Amino acid sequence: MKLWLSGLLSLCITAAGLFVLAAGTHGYSVWTEEGQRRWQATNHPQQLPLFEWRNQHHEERSLATLNKPIVLLDFIYTSCPTVCQLMGYEFGRLQTLLKEKQLDHSVQLLSISFDAERDTPATMAEYLKRYRANTAHWEGGVVEDKGRLSELLEHLGVVVLPDGQGGYVHNAAFYLVYEGRVISIFDRDQLQLILESIEALGQVI
Repeated sequence: MKLWLSGLLSLCITAAGLFVLAAGTHGYSVWTEEGQRRWQATNHPQQLPLFEWRNQHHEERSLATLNKPIVLLDFIYTSCPTVCQLMGYEFGRLQTLLKEKQLDHSVQLLSISFDAERDTPATMAEYLKRYRANTAHWEGGVVEDKGRLSELLEHLGVVVLPDGQGGYVHNAAFYLVYEGRVISIFDRDQLQLILESIEALGQVI
């Protein structure tokens, strides 16, 4: 009898554990913090905190001044020798693909620097020039209010850590923003998926 009760108790504990695990991983579909962040963006889009930046033309800008319904946002620092250069290259490719599909007038590409100490409108202009950016549809910016920048990075789960050599270790992604809300997060090798998502949005705007 005791053996039977012990087995039943073990079964109940296991079932409870599986229930908690399923709830915490959204039906076993999310296993990492990064996965959780992306699931949240897709299933429960939240309004971005208000922020302003100074672009490569020294203009003060905000999402409201872009006058485009769709924004694809990334975070870089211009002296980065590795991942930020790859992000710039992918944005350059995406710029060409959007033009080919006649979507460029509906989409704003936006590269924001998190290196407020060193990056300036001039360094952002050089960064854009490096990738032959059409600045009518792709601009760079520096958030001069450090508090706003920290709030934005925290809201999006962007991790930026000094590497001890004058640079940063950071995660990298493209954030699809629609009506001020991040609705999807993509890796840099997901250009086709980004295009499909933008085309789907284009059918409802």
